[in-house]
Amino acid sequence: MELTKKPKSFSELKKDTGLTDGGLYKALQSLEKNGYITKTDLGYLITTKGIKIIEEKKMFTQGGITIIYEGISEEKVKEIYKILSNENNFYIHAFRESDHELDKILSLSILIPELFDNK
Repeated sequence: MELTKKPKSFSELKKDTGLTDGGLYKALQSLEKNGYITKTDLGYLITTKGIKIIEEKKMFTQGGITIIYEGISEEKVKEIYKILSNENNFYIHAFRESDHELDKILSLSILIPELFDNK
């Protein structure tokens, strides 16, 4: 995964994610506070620290669907992909309750996948 080549503006992220102003602002503030993204004059970019955190998690990408997972086999992830590949746009945010800060930040980052643009 590489750093986003083009910053994403707040408006672009709002449109892409469907989040409210307040929800997106809160998510971005938390990610920025923890050093996972940075805000520039042109928009938001994922940082090297953010990339490192994402790379530590297992990822499965195929057909425009990215699944970040741990604690589940890749075989099960592929089964989930087969089910999801026939659906239109969707977001899934599933995790067990955790007090670990990394899990909280990753949970927020899943809500804003456009920050992790591979293009």
